[in-house]
Amino acid sequence: MVYNLPCYNYASSELKRRCGSSRCGPYSELKVSILGFAQRCRTLVCDLACTHSVLMQQCGWSTGMRAFRLLLDYTRTQVSTWMRETAINMKRSISQIIPQSCSRLFCERFDSRNCTYIPAS
Repeated sequence: MVYNLPCYNYASSELKRRCGSSRCGPYSELKVSILGFAQRCRTLVCDLACTHSVLMQQCGWSTGMRAFRLLLDYTRTQVSTWMRETAINMKRSISQIIPQSCSRLFCERFDSRNCTYIPAS
């Protein structure tokens, strides 16, 4: 995170201008349901795609990609956690509740056509 702070700081005004609720929102409270998860993941995918573009443009490929990867990994961890906890609470397997828009977070280039989601243990 510390290594990425200069990039985030430099890109912050452009990120605020181009990404977030003005492009991908509106943001609302997460509804604990398959439809709620699907909507949240669509928003996250949109935010990440926009963030990727801005970080590459503002920070250069190497630094921007490192900064983006940290955000992507953090997002994947968050989504995996709420999906896993929900699956346990619903007494279902995670593959029964994960919407396609969420599986896109775990595929390169946000493309789910050839993606198999393997949750962390």
